[in-house]
Amino acid sequence: MEHRVSTYRSLALDFANPRPEQIDIEDISLGLCGESRFNNQYGFTLSPNTYTVAQHSIYASLLVPPGYALYALLHDASEAYMRDIATPLKTLLPEYRKIEEKVQGAIFQRFGLPARIPEEARAWVKRVDLRLLLTERNALFSEAQCVASSKLDWPGKGLEPYRFLRLERFAPQAVHSQFLQRYASIVEDKPFIFLRDMWQAQVDGTFEGAQPMEAPSSWAAPRCA
Repeated sequence: MEHRVSTYRSLALDFANPRPEQIDIEDISLGLCGESRFNNQYGFTLSPNTYTVAQHSIYASLLVPPGYALYALLHDASEAYMRDIATPLKTLLPEYRKIEEKVQGAIFQRFGLPARIPEEARAWVKRVDLRLLLTERNALFSEAQCVASSKLDWPGKGLEPYRFLRLERFAPQAVHSQFLQRYASIVEDKPFIFLRDMWQAQVDGTFEGAQPMEAPSSWAAPRCA
C-alpha cells in the first residue's frame, strides 16, 4: 500500500519512512496556513482572515529565547502534512502519534536540528505553547464557547496569557509570507520585519525570560476563566 503524499513543492512525503530530503519550508508554511487553530471550531474559521497554526508558530518563535526560535517555529510543523488533530483525539490514536513523532524528527533534521528536541528547549517551547493557547482562547472564543469550554480539563493551569499580544486575524497569504520571512530571519540571523498589527507593543528582545511587559490599557480582560 502507498504511504506517500505529494506536496506543493513536488516532493513526496513517505509516512512510513519520512526523510529530511522530503521536507521543504514552503510546504510547511503553506500547510500550516491552511490549518485554523482549535480544530476549526471557533467563529472566524470561515472568514477571509483567520487565525492559523502558522501564525501561532510565528508568535512562539518570538517568545522563546533566540536560541530556541527555530524549534518554536517548527514545533507544530508535522501538522502541515498530518493536519492539526485535536489532542483529545490523538490520545486515542497511539500509532498516529508514533508517525507524527517520526515526521517531526525528519523536519527538525532537515533544518539542522537534532531529531529529538533537547529537554531545555522542549520545556521552553511547551510553556510558551501553553501560554499562547490561553491567550488565543481568550481572544478567539465567544462568551458561550468560553462557558462550554470551562467544563473541559484545559492544560496550562497556573499559567497566565500574554497580556501584550493583540491576536488579530490575517489572510493566510499574508501569514504565509510572514512565516517564510521569520524562518529566513532565524537561519540568517537577521531582523524580522513582522506585521506591526501583531503586537500591542514592540517586543524586540523580549521573551519569556525577560521582565514582563506592562499590559496596555486597551487590553481586554480574559473572557475565558
